[in-house]
Amino acid sequence: MIPLRQQTLWIRRLQKALAGVSVCGLAAFYFVAYRPSMQRQNELRLAIAAADASIGRNQEAARDLDAIKTDVRRLGEKILRSRQLPPQEDQPKFIREIQELSHGVSLQKFDYKPQKNRQLELCGELPIDLTFVGSFPDVAAFLRQAEEMPRMLRTRKLHLSSKNGKTGDVDVKLSMSIFYADAK
Repeated sequence: MIPLRQQTLWIRRLQKALAGVSVCGLAAFYFVAYRPSMQRQNELRLAIAAADASIGRNQEAARDLDAIKTDVRRLGEKILRSRQLPPQEDQPKFIREIQELSHGVSLQKFDYKPQKNRQLELCGELPIDLTFVGSFPDVAAFLRQAEEMPRMLRTRKLHLSSKNGKTGDVDVKLSMSIFYADAK
């Protein structure tokens, strides 16, 4: 039989060995199983939080969707009503319309001088010099109605001078350009 003292010593060594194996097993479990699963769980929590935030932003954007659809529809209608570039052959029609407009607002001594066509990058331009006489309200009405015409034009220069201070008539020298579609 093994003496008691040796058995006690052997059992203590065995306990220390089992404690070491347990510590090593726990350490292995921590580094191999527990820690990676906790990291994965944290990554999933972050991904869930990001997805929740994205869902929240998308829901907020979806609330504005009806307003955006309305804006898009309104802008589409505005584009359809927008000024189109007429073909170059439409210039006599424009001159005729401007003359009719001048007669409609009682302008006098109406004269126009088309200048040389200019070719721009995306369209053509026809500068026109207009001269006429009229009362200031009639001139303002003419300019407003010309601006509302369904074609693109730009007033380049406007010179008003008083013809007679008592009657309120003004001499007008107006330089404007009409734009037309390029006939390439």
